[in-house]
Amino acid sequence: MPGATDHQARDDGAGNAGRPAADSRTYWEQRIARGEGLVGVGVTALGPGFNRWAYRARAARFRAAATPLLEAGPRGPVADIGAGSGFYLDQWRQLGAGPIAATDLTAIAVQRLRQRFPEVDVARMDISDPEALPKSGLAPGGYALVSAMDLLFHILDEDGYRAAFENLSALLAPGGHLVLTEDMIRGRRTRRRQVKVTRPARRVRRTWRAAGLEEVSVEPLFALMNFPSAGGPGWRRWWSALHRLLAPRPWLGGPVGALLYPLERIMVLRVRPGPSTKLIVLRKRDSG
Repeated sequence: MPGATDHQARDDGAGNAGRPAADSRTYWEQRIARGEGLVGVGVTALGPGFNRWAYRARAARFRAAATPLLEAGPRGPVADIGAGSGFYLDQWRQLGAGPIAATDLTAIAVQRLRQRFPEVDVARMDISDPEALPKSGLAPGGYALVSAMDLLFHILDEDGYRAAFENLSALLAPGGHLVLTEDMIRGRRTRRRQVKVTRPARRVRRTWRAAGLEEVSVEPLFALMNFPSAGGPGWRRWWSALHRLLAPRPWLGGPVGALLYPLERIMVLRVRPGPSTKLIVLRKRDSG
């Protein structure tokens, strides 16, 4: 799935707002159809230049988490769920992972991924469907590493959210690792229409534990270069100022992103728990 969205609106707090699957699929089909690569994903309102620098920051954090997992033992198959533009598929490939499988919700993303990565087995799948794995052809328990980047907070209904974690856990071999992103806020659940739900950390942890997954690490993915969904008023004022500067002047996104990038790399190592999306590594509990 594409990356995080720019703004969020408060939900009613009930935690059971539904998500028509066809509506979600149509939204992502239309968004991805805007362009290939990183066009149409990420924080698009701030311009393609800013987006490229933000994805460079994502890549650095992802590689820092994924490299030790690849180096820790024998390399097994990898699955990237919700591969979208193929950004993280490319990261796995550059890190030497393989063989690699991938999935996405949308037909257009699957078509483009198959063209761009002919060596990757790409299937169309809705990870929030309880019957997703039998339909996909992916092997339960067949993967040493699974990634689900910028995906789970786009699942709006709670039943689908639980099913997604159960499916991701089912893909992993015992002792295998799941790399994902989530916002993990301290306050109430928030929702941005048919796009994104930001869930409290306690609810996210409860869901992955119920799926047989245990926490290895939770680290900030961003400090300055993404919407501060888990940050306080100061972080939100910063993001609003950046948005006011760049949204009407997207041509400034590249220069501003280049200036922010080195500061982002420093800040993301110092802020805890971090104002924005978290990069999480989980381990599937061994059988027995």
